[in-house]
Amino acid sequence: MSSFPFLFVHTLWVALVGLCLAALISCVALMIKQGQRIFVLLLLIVLPATAAALMLPFLLTGSTFSLSILQGALISPLLSLVLLSRLRNLPSTWTLTAQELGATSQMRLRYLWLPLVRRPLMLSLLLAVILGIAGSVCLLQASSSLSTQGGLF
Repeated sequence: MSSFPFLFVHTLWVALVGLCLAALISCVALMIKQGQRIFVLLLLIVLPATAAALMLPFLLTGSTFSLSILQGALISPLLSLVLLSRLRNLPSTWTLTAQELGATSQMRLRYLWLPLVRRPLMLSLLLAVILGIAGSVCLLQASSSLSTQGGLF
């Protein structure tokens, strides 16, 4: 269980699930125009969820694939806070101005939104990889402590 490919795959799954859910949360916040409220709710759960993601391998035994998905879901509030902190400070009139100037939705995404969120996206990616590695290390420590104790019983 402690082989490098296993830990690499676990890290990738945690990061991928966390980033996908963070993007989903950010998109929903933008679509329903409740970014401030969702930001405050995420602030309330970010520390307990991140701590739970790192403690999860010590608490649960079972499929490591489902553990990867759960850890990714628990780090997603932290990753979406990075994106929402940038997006909540932007004027809402920029999209309307781009529409009035004739920009299509693809053009607005490419020339307006992606340059504005490039740095927060890179920071979210970096955080996802770091937390994925931390989750893999916790999983490795939990499995080694479980094997030295001789199993559950």
